[in-house]
Amino acid sequence: MFVPVSKISLFILKNKKMGIVLNGLLGGFSGKVGPVIGCRYKGKTYLRSLPGKRKNPPSELQLAQQVKFGMMCAFNADMQALFWHTFDAVGKTAEKSKIAFGQNLKYAVMGEYPDFYIDFRKVVLSKGLLHNVVELSATAAGGKIQFNWHDNNGEGLTRNDDETILVAYCPENKETLFRIGTALREDEVAELDVSAYKGQTLHTWIIFRSRNCKYISISEYTGAFVVE
Repeated sequence: MFVPVSKISLFILKNKKMGIVLNGLLGGFSGKVGPVIGCRYKGKTYLRSLPGKRKNPPSELQLAQQVKFGMMCAFNADMQALFWHTFDAVGKTAEKSKIAFGQNLKYAVMGEYPDFYIDFRKVVLSKGLLHNVVELSATAAGGKIQFNWHDNNGEGLTRNDDETILVAYCPENKETLFRIGTALREDEVAELDVSAYKGQTLHTWIIFRSRNCKYISISEYTGAFVVE
């Protein structure tokens, strides 16, 4: 249980651990002092005791969950800059990332412990009310990924000037490349330059977003390609 205390102002050193104390010896502290941890949350300072040592080793189910969490945390970090643009209905970056994390942890992590893997076909990079396009395909040649589709302007909230968000992910480098506004829905074609990834495998997606950034589509996976 957390016990709220006051703010912080002097250093205490104990057992080679440092705590920070404010408002004199009767004030609160931040950090670790012996078996007690001080921390701040929403402008208040709290104390809590250190958790006890685990008596039993973690179960295989717990270990599996740790591996899956670690895998998806790393993937989320690689995608965080993209999520700022693709989960517009949510305010803070951390909340956008949390939505994507939960969705992909539940549906995109496959396999059995300890051999888990991410099924990129099931990864969700955006989620909204806007329709994506139809008859979608992608090809790779000459260091570029070309996306082709049929304009479905008029379906739901779609407009002919909805802009593309083209995405490519390189698992080997753990890098995400994306471009916004390369083309419009009415253009029916868009290209993404991926020449910097020659010889590497890229997973690709396309997303559509309204020009006023109010609406966005669910991402569509468009395949994996080795860059020539």
